[in-house]
Amino acid sequence: MTEPRITMDTVRRSGHCFAGVRAACTEKGIDVRRLAREGIPVSELDGIEDVYFKQIIELAKAEGEK
Repeated sequence: MTEPRITMDTVRRSGHCFAGVRAACTEKGIDVRRLAREGIPVSELDGIEDVYFKQIIELAKAEGEK
């Protein structure tokens, strides 16, 4: 089984706007272009303390378990 990735599709399905996620990426030092281009494995963001990303990570994990 492959590890779930956070992608822009995951962000959209979570109900968060891209502008908010982009701001959170900038604040936390996450490469927003990489997120948009190829996605980021959940394991790279799992310990992040951010409300946006916690919800998005949980969604990606839940979808990955299906």
